[in-house]
Amino acid sequence: MSETTATRGPASTAGSLESLPTVLVDGATLAYREQGDGEPVVLVHGSASDLRTWEQQVPAISESHRVIAYSRRFARPNEDIPPGLDDQMTPHVDDLVAFLRAIDAVPAHLVGHSWGAFICLLTAIRHPQLARSLVLQEPPVLSLFTSTPPRPRQVLPLLVRRPRTALAILEFGARTIAPARRAFRRGDDDAALETFAHGVLGKDTYERLPDERRQQAR
Repeated sequence: MSETTATRGPASTAGSLESLPTVLVDGATLAYREQGDGEPVVLVHGSASDLRTWEQQVPAISESHRVIAYSRRFARPNEDIPPGLDDQMTPHVDDLVAFLRAIDAVPAHLVGHSWGAFICLLTAIRHPQLARSLVLQEPPVLSLFTSTPPRPRQVLPLLVRRPRTALAILEFGARTIAPARRAFRRGDDDAALETFAHGVLGKDTYERLPDERRQQAR
């Protein structure tokens, strides 16, 4: 784990993304919103998203808890990811650890969605004293079974031990990951995002998303 430092930014009221308070964590500035009092609940969003994911949940949770939603490294309004950088999960785990300490939210109820759920899980495994409880929505646990993309030497034993899991992974890779990668490589980000969203959410669910949420994901 790399050394992390956290510095509290100036406080401000919730409004536009640009007016939010921030925390400096290991060279990355993380914006966040905070509301309510009580035991801290920290909300960790998934990929193709930012702290706005939790806009419907924050008011309800804040009635009984201190709720904090932050934008992870490279998510709006934070600085964008540099071109060509491989976005690994470990820095996000380190960020969450430093963030919790910087805002004095230890231990916290950790609530995560998708990649954010896996980040919360790894944080709790590595630093159990920081987590009061865990709520994990659809953590992408493929990496617990195989690499991405999966290697034949990983899939063949899995086919013997857990055939349904292996077939589901292969189908997801062929119908979702591979075509999304091809679309990104040819510069068609819209097609890549749509392909990935259809595979994860289902076509009907994605089509029902409001335009504002689609633009946020884009």
